[in-house]
Amino acid sequence: IPIPRRIFLSISTTRKPDVIRFRRTIRLPARDFPEGSPATRTKGKVSASGKVYASVWYKVICEYPINYKEKIYTNKKKKTFFFKIGNKYIDLFKYKSFDRKIIYSFNDKLTNISFGIEEIEKVDIKDKKYTNKEVLEKARKKSESVIKKRLKDDEYIISQKTLKFNTNGSKIILEMFFSVYEEISEKRVVEGSDNNG
Repeated sequence: IPIPRRIFLSISTTRKPDVIRFRRTIRLPARDFPEGSPATRTKGKVSASGKVYASVWYKVICEYPINYKEKIYTNKKKKTFFFKIGNKYIDLFKYKSFDRKIIYSFNDKLTNISFGIEEIEKVDIKDKKYTNKEVLEKARKKSESVIKKRLKDDEYIISQKTLKFNTNGSKIILEMFFSVYEEISEKRVVEGSDNNG
């Protein structure tokens, strides 16, 4: 959720190779042009281009599970026949927990029946629990990736800070603050008004 306050960091124009950089909050004043200046003599639409960058503030709330299941491959493999009706397998042989890889399959689309040969590999599923340090780091990375997904190539995270960190049963809730160097300019058509204001 963006916080409305923005600190302007740089303004660049594409007409000249100049970039104005500053690190303070500013207000861009309305300019009064003297009568007869080029700005008051312009009629119609005029093209102007450039980019405005600012420090935009975001708050991200991330929930991450403390408990997870780890899948351990045992390398115990068998080739077996399978028979499938719709999405339901009728297994001739299987392990308690396994992954399957179909080697050959014959499908009848009319009856939605398929059969063939598959390779199954036994897997052990273990219940695991992250330490507070591990789960906090994973939640931080997840929060950071949420911000990075929305950034363009010339935008980046300036700083980040953990605001709150709570454990709620089987998950943690992390609240983070991000300051992001982001383009805030937008393209639009500005219609002129009369010279008197």
